[in-house]
Amino acid sequence: MDPVGRYLQQRIDEGRIPGAVAHVGGPEGTVGEWMLGHAALEPEPVEVSRDTRYDLASLTKPLCTALALATLEQQGACSLDAPVLEWLPELNGTPYAEASLLRIAAHGAGFPAWRPLYLHGRTADAYLAAIAAQPRVPQQPACYSDLGYLCLGFLVERVAGQSLDTWFSESVAGPLGLNGIGFATVVDTSTAAPTERGNVYERARAGPAGSDYPWRTELIRGEVHDGNAHALGGVAGHSGLFGALGDVVTLALELLRPRTLALGDRARRRLFEEAFPGARRSLGFVLADASDASRGVFDDDAPGHVGFAGPSLWFEPDRGRTYILLTNRVHPVVDGKDFQPVRAGFHRAARDL
Repeated sequence: MDPVGRYLQQRIDEGRIPGAVAHVGGPEGTVGEWMLGHAALEPEPVEVSRDTRYDLASLTKPLCTALALATLEQQGACSLDAPVLEWLPELNGTPYAEASLLRIAAHGAGFPAWRPLYLHGRTADAYLAAIAAQPRVPQQPACYSDLGYLCLGFLVERVAGQSLDTWFSESVAGPLGLNGIGFATVVDTSTAAPTERGNVYERARAGPAGSDYPWRTELIRGEVHDGNAHALGGVAGHSGLFGALGDVVTLALELLRPRTLALGDRARRRLFEEAFPGARRSLGFVLADASDASRGVFDDDAPGHVGFAGPSLWFEPDRGRTYILLTNRVHPVVDGKDFQPVRAGFHRAARDL
């Protein structure tokens, strides 16, 4: 095997992942592509394929919500420098009211990282009320927040006048001719790579407050793993996208070299460059020196993102390169081990190809 294939197979043999599909692309096309191991171990083994649809988890943040914000700003529908209060009056009187959309998108507004919002209700109104009641967290260092992106997802729906899943289908997947990436409300995920057996991990995080909540106990397959997204019907600004490798590759290349989506220079800078001095994040992505998945592997300003369920996407814009790893490392259980070193190892093996 080549170094990347050998590396991924070792992680499979160690039990860190059941399997993986991966792609490295360059200016001239595909540099390498790998399909190893299993998409499912339970209830029976299923080998991976290029068509395996994975839960993209927090890749939803840059690939849908941030892209929507950049697009809507380019269309003149909103300004990323405007305060969130303009679109979410539910945040009036909170420490977040005057935060700009860009600052929220770069995780610089002080939203807490996570809360089990579904314990307060299963609607946008219930979520916004619960978020508004949360105290602001210190911003040294900045707090990576699902709650901020939940707010941005609700905001996109108000600005665009349509649901987030519909916006993505009509404004991204449709124009690019992709039918293997989208939310489970739109894309067939019945044969997607499964994630966790039940909600053991998140149930533990919710603690005693969740004792009466109707947790999923079966193998999660075809539904988003994240509980806050699942309670909203699978569509949220922070999580919910599913994708097959080929479609993720196509979308990544479109962001790197826009042709069909007609992203202007400013929109592309929003997505790929630091949002404000010291942020070490762009609109949607994190820069390499601020992530254990990429620090010391890529140039400091290389943008990318990871997802809790296992996937990751990184760019080297100056080299015209993309690095994509799709896996369901939470299947069949969440092992609790730091997965960032696994991603960093993939990046190190792939960068020198």
